Amino acid sequence: MILIGLKSAAERSTSLQEINDQARALATKELKHSQFYFTGFLAVSAEIVSAILHDQIYFVAGGATLGFIFGFLFFRHFSLVMATAVPSILSILITLGAMGWAGISVNVMTNVVPTIIMVIAFADSMHMVDAMRNRLELGESREQAVIYAMRVVGPACVFTSLTTSIAFLSLTFANTPLVAEFGRAAAMGTFLALFASLILSCLICLTLGRLFPVKIKTGAAPSNGIIHQKMSDIARAIGRYSMRNAKWVIVAGFIMLAASGSIHFMNEPEYRYSENLPTNNHASQAIKTVDADLGGVNGFYYVVSRQDEAAIDFDDPNLLPMLQQLDQLVEDAPTHSSHSSIIQILNWLGEDAEPPTINDLLENLPATFTGRFIAPDRKSVVINAFTADLGARALRPFLRDMRAKAETIVAKTPEYKLMLTGLAAMSAEESYAMIGELNSGLLIAMVIIILLMGIVFRSSFYALASILPNLLPIVAGGALLYFIADGLQFTTVIALTIAFGIAVDDSIHFLYQYRQNIKQMDAADAIDDALKRVGPVLMATTFMLSAGLGLMFLSDLPQMNLFGITIIFILNVALLADIAILPSIFYIKDRKKLLKD
Repeated sequence: MILIGLKSAAERSTSLQEINDQARALATKELKHSQFYFTGFLAVSAEIVSAILHDQIYFVAGGATLGFIFGFLFFRHFSLVMATAVPSILSILITLGAMGWAGISVNVMTNVVPTIIMVIAFADSMHMVDAMRNRLELGESREQAVIYAMRVVGPACVFTSLTTSIAFLSLTFANTPLVAEFGRAAAMGTFLALFASLILSCLICLTLGRLFPVKIKTGAAPSNGIIHQKMSDIARAIGRYSMRNAKWVIVAGFIMLAASGSIHFMNEPEYRYSENLPTNNHASQAIKTVDADLGGVNGFYYVVSRQDEAAIDFDDPNLLPMLQQLDQLVEDAPTHSSHSSIIQILNWLGEDAEPPTINDLLENLPATFTGRFIAPDRKSVVINAFTADLGARALRPFLRDMRAKAETIVAKTPEYKLMLTGLAAMSAEESYAMIGELNSGLLIAMVIIILLMGIVFRSSFYALASILPNLLPIVAGGALLYFIADGLQFTTVIALTIAFGIAVDDSIHFLYQYRQNIKQMDAADAIDDALKRVGPVLMATTFMLSAGLGLMFLSDLPQMNLFGITIIFILNVALLADIAILPSIFYIKDRKKLLKD
């Protein structure tokens, strides 16, 4: 194993990927009969960036293709398909451009933002276009259809974008720049997707509608094709069943909420940087080799320096005993698979002779060698220790224990201080904090959005009624992660946040339509008509988004696969909750009200 340290980014002119490519070309040329791998944080970073760029092409191209296919199957009309697909495609490009303008980089977390924006824009466009199609089939003009969609569906789309943006904006208050940057990018993209959906879908219907007019519906022909009609029938059938068994549906929902919630809260945060690598990647293979045979890939550094930041006097009689105790502590730690230090060199040289002093080593060994253990300005001494890629959940308590024991040793010589650092040490602490911030952001977003729903609908019951159907999918997703994932990770917590925003969107569209109907109908008819109008769109968007997110299964990044599975599961649970549990709640509430009247 050859260890290489790079200069800082400010001191070098080449990127990580260029360095990686140069090293690989040199190894290919010189090691013709040997197998070689590159690993470490910098090599891993280059591999991840390459995989991210590869995924971006797949997600954008595949999502656009699926958008056209699903739009045609659902609407079966060229102008309506274009009004649905084009806004979602352009919203991706606009968002990427806005991210570049705002200086937001594409990383493992912001990589999913274009997919999120495509999802939001497609859902809003579907609702807008479906409303326009309904009016066009009734014989209204294009202008009348656009005005109707803007008046009836537009406010719901604005509100859904507002709630989704709140979910993302809650992340911008995180102390971790990576999380805050993701929140800014997603919130900005959500508003851009809203304008693209509202404006472009209407403009396309107005312009292309002249060349490809929508035929007026006659007789008993299925509205907009058999697929739309079947989805409407399924949604209404589920709604009618739920109304007949409303109490049992609600009880079953609470039971599932309690069971899923108890499992969800058993999840613990977990992070290891190798989990972001593509499968069967050379860097991940190298990590396994280093972990198994070469002392471990994670480096930790026990750094000793003076309290006054002055140069260390290596003739200090208290210094050597302290360093020997620290070295013994690190050597005895079972989690550290190997370590190296100046004390080890002294012990090795002193096996058969009088051991040299530290000053002897500094005077007789090259600075490039002693510099691994003692700073050139002699202000600090470091003990290098290594572990396998164990993950934050295992390393965090171990490092806290080691830090406390090491500080106890150093505290006996008050003029010195100790710092335990290293990428893995920082990741173990910071990943817990970041995942915790994401979780807190999700909780805050839930509370704010539920309160906002009560304000917008001017009813505390609307806010309370939306808790069960919108909280159930999230805890169900958390329960799924408990069984298929190794704890809560960055991408999975982000997936929960995204899925919650989309689940609330579906609820809002149903509630807006139901609120209009209940002014003129009884509860059963209001629910049935609401499901007839928005049910097919809710089902179509859920299936389309599931197919689009299924493109993530083509990614070489395991975290992207897990991200896709999580959101697909939550979206489908949310769909069932919105067409079964939510109607049951309002049926019982408004039925009793009518009986009382």
